[in-house]
Amino acid sequence: MVAAGAAAAVAAWVASADSPELWEALEVLMAAAQQPSHSLVLSAVLCLLSAAAAVLLYRWWSTAPVYLLDFSVRRPDDSWQTTRLAAYFRAAAKDFGRTELDFQAKMLWSSAMGNETYVPPWMLVEAGECEDTSLEKARLEFDMVVVEAVRDLLAKTGVTPDEIGVIVVNCSLFCPTPSLSAHIINQLNMSPTTLSYNLGGMGCSASPIAVDLARKVLELTPNTYALVVSTENITQNKYKGKERSMLIPNVLFRAGGAAMLLTNKRSEAWRCKYRLGVMVRTNLSADPVAYQCCWEMEDSEGHRGVRLSRDLIKVAGKALKSNLTLLGPKVLPLSEKAAFVVNLLRRKLGQKLPPYVPNFTKAADHICIHTGGRGVIDAIQSELGLSDDYVEPSRAALYRYGNVSSSSCWYVLSFIESFRGVKKGDRVLQLAFGSGFKVNSVVWIANRSFRQEHHAWQGFNLEAMYDDLAGLDAELKNVLQLSEQREAERACDTHPPVYTELMWGVAASPLLPAGDGKGGARRGGWLQGRRGGGVPGALLRVALNLALLLLLALALQNRSRAYFARQRAAWAGGSAAGGGGHAVALHAPGGAPGGGAGGGEPDPAWLPPPWVGSPPALDATACTPQLLVIGGMKCGTSALFHYLNGTVPRSPKAAKAPGASWSPPAFGDDQVFLNGTPASAAYCARFYGLPDAARRFHPGVIGSIVTKEVHFFDQDPVTVATRSREYFAKFAGVAPGDDPAARSCAWPAAAGLSPGDAPGLVRMEATVMYMPHPPAARLVADTLPGVRLVALLREPATRALSSINMVAQRGDFAELKGLARASPAYNAAWRAVVVRELRKEMGTVAACFAAGDARADADARIAAVDACMLDGRPRLSERVLDVHLGMYAHHLERWLRVFPADRLLVWSTKAFKEAPWHHMQQLVTWLGLDPAASKARGDFLKLHKRTYPEASLPRGFVSELAAFYAPHNDRLFALLESHGYAAAAAQLRAAWPLELAATIERLEER
Repeated sequence: MVAAGAAAAVAAWVASADSPELWEALEVLMAAAQQPSHSLVLSAVLCLLSAAAAVLLYRWWSTAPVYLLDFSVRRPDDSWQTTRLAAYFRAAAKDFGRTELDFQAKMLWSSAMGNETYVPPWMLVEAGECEDTSLEKARLEFDMVVVEAVRDLLAKTGVTPDEIGVIVVNCSLFCPTPSLSAHIINQLNMSPTTLSYNLGGMGCSASPIAVDLARKVLELTPNTYALVVSTENITQNKYKGKERSMLIPNVLFRAGGAAMLLTNKRSEAWRCKYRLGVMVRTNLSADPVAYQCCWEMEDSEGHRGVRLSRDLIKVAGKALKSNLTLLGPKVLPLSEKAAFVVNLLRRKLGQKLPPYVPNFTKAADHICIHTGGRGVIDAIQSELGLSDDYVEPSRAALYRYGNVSSSSCWYVLSFIESFRGVKKGDRVLQLAFGSGFKVNSVVWIANRSFRQEHHAWQGFNLEAMYDDLAGLDAELKNVLQLSEQREAERACDTHPPVYTELMWGVAASPLLPAGDGKGGARRGGWLQGRRGGGVPGALLRVALNLALLLLLALALQNRSRAYFARQRAAWAGGSAAGGGGHAVALHAPGGAPGGGAGGGEPDPAWLPPPWVGSPPALDATACTPQLLVIGGMKCGTSALFHYLNGTVPRSPKAAKAPGASWSPPAFGDDQVFLNGTPASAAYCARFYGLPDAARRFHPGVIGSIVTKEVHFFDQDPVTVATRSREYFAKFAGVAPGDDPAARSCAWPAAAGLSPGDAPGLVRMEATVMYMPHPPAARLVADTLPGVRLVALLREPATRALSSINMVAQRGDFAELKGLARASPAYNAAWRAVVVRELRKEMGTVAACFAAGDARADADARIAAVDACMLDGRPRLSERVLDVHLGMYAHHLERWLRVFPADRLLVWSTKAFKEAPWHHMQQLVTWLGLDPAASKARGDFLKLHKRTYPEASLPRGFVSELAAFYAPHNDRLFALLESHGYAAAAAQLRAAWPLELAATIERLEER
């Protein structure tokens, strides 16, 4: 009897420490042990129990709990952002009928997504362009979202790639060869012994499946890390047909991804965020209806996409019920289990009661619901009886990021950690839904108390979200009314770009509210002037509304055409009349028109004509810029701007108000610069100074309202297409929609201007990234067809050294931080950084130009170099390489392809520095202004004078840099000479060797 009880006890103990059979066997054993004759047997049994305890201890140690060390969700670059309205107009530009277009609009505005969701920039194309859905771009999306999320995760945790023993990647629709898991191993140079798994076709519920797979592998691989990656790729999965059931994913899905690091290392438990608790997976694939409710297929025209059937909601409810039925007994407290049993018994006895829905808030402190759409979140909130507080994180993730597929639950959890924090012991329930049909649930138990702000949620405003959501119904109504005025546009390969249709000075549309002034989400200014369309209904009210809209559109169209007609007439008239072009004669040494003899500047020995032919007269009546200084960086553009504008910029330190933070202004920062309040005027006065009539070189020229560099045309084409009204407002002196009396900061009485003076001015801005930014030339030509351009060119090697020195002094290099400027340590670090970075950039730029030179066609060559330099980014400003900015031939070739030679003025920086007054007089005369009104010759203030550290560069390094530029300089001279700029080319040939010699003398060691 004792032996039987012992055997039963040992078997039960080894099987499970919590088994009820264990206690029954132990009772039998203790009863038998009361008999004295069994003492020897009892000793043997105790030995067996000790052995069993050892086995149990070993099993407990070898199957350690699985912890979540940390996770990272990716916030793509802001250039990927798209608004609801931009998404709608991109859909409208395709070959959709009214029915499909209105359906997408209703889905888009009822989805509860915000105006800052993310789509790859190669998908953010307008009419006239086609999306790039190549395999290369799909891999690039994966790199920029997922690989960057993994890098961020490893940086946060301090775990190196070769320490990771397991990697599991889930991506449903994009499954290339080699696999995505192999791609991450390649990108991060992981260990060759890393176990790699790639899950495809698992839908939006795949993240818990990936975690479950990683958990099971960790049970077999002790003391290691497992990397889990969840994402969906949308580049190759946009549906291009017209089936309504297949259009929904186009509207809802956005770019996003998450990376999680799991471990079974007990030594890491102290810093892990969560411990993996209960996991329940439910699969209804055996049911044909459930299996086909989310189905990848081709439509009747051969377009591939994912069809969502009408049974989806019903199937999802069935799967959720099945999952929670299994989950409840594992996580619910005893009180909820008892209430459920009592309800069940009462209904079995014939009482008419609704089924009892357990209160899952007693089982989970936080709930992360898959952000499949507002309907999904509403349905789960209703079924489980959740409060608004429980679903707020899911609503916020849907609003901010849209449906990011399997990674959505992690965006929700990142919101909870950022805004609420978690306490030790808190239980987090993740609910995921996906094709098949599957519902998977995971419970994580907080291992410690913490609150962590994720980068994905920096700057997010909950109150603004609720304000925006409250106006969605009215906004949708306006959009549908606008849709009635739009006819189906032609296919993407036959329609001109949208930004060629922008209106000049267009008023706010009566259908759409004006911009909110905060940047990013813009809802107004989209009413295009050539949209017609018939009246679909017979109701008089609808017909009148459509007629009013049509009249407004025609008026705007005529206004735009009139402007371009004036430009063409002025150009033609200037060329025909001869005198309208304002060609400038060379001034002999010793005198110049309008300035007098004056002092402070020697007369140049010669001054070549900086432009070609006779430019057309300017239209100074339009409140738009007529002059752009397009570059280059560190070439004297700030001096030129402030000479013309009459401002003296101050340093950020001097501009900073006591106790206030400072950040450089950027395009769209209307809250600070366009509200006309005394506070904004004071800010401008602190940083830029006020335009002073006494300092302005000529009374007929003035800069933009805000700053030297407006940074408009170096944005992506979507921004240029949607925010032109804001751009033009920076030259009109009045904020959009404001009282004309509320003058903005650059236009006070101290500037010597009144509202009546504004229309007669030549307005200008100087953004140095316009010249190298690939799309800028075309965007400027389409938006400002009558504009004139100025390019200052400095010897490239000297310019590159000046540029990287500016970056170093700004504190962008980690090696220089914390070092005193004049210290030997700083000098040595500066020398090492400059040589390392410029040599690395030379290699990058040389590779890009080699790829371009391999192309026979000139257009293909330029496109190949630009694509290589952008490296998948929509804006060059996100990847500024100092060496690349000096490739003037490549940059100017783009501009000379879309602008006639008489619109571009080319100067040598050295010549401008030595004779600024003469150059300014040439510019004034070229603009058609009276040179006699210019200020007299005198000393010009030197701006942005930076000093180099007391450090010498290696002997021959500057010459090495100059030799790199030599063939590109020859290209520049040939380009200028072929377009009639022989004198400018000669000026550069003469000036640049002198600049280079001075740089070598100044910076190279003896």
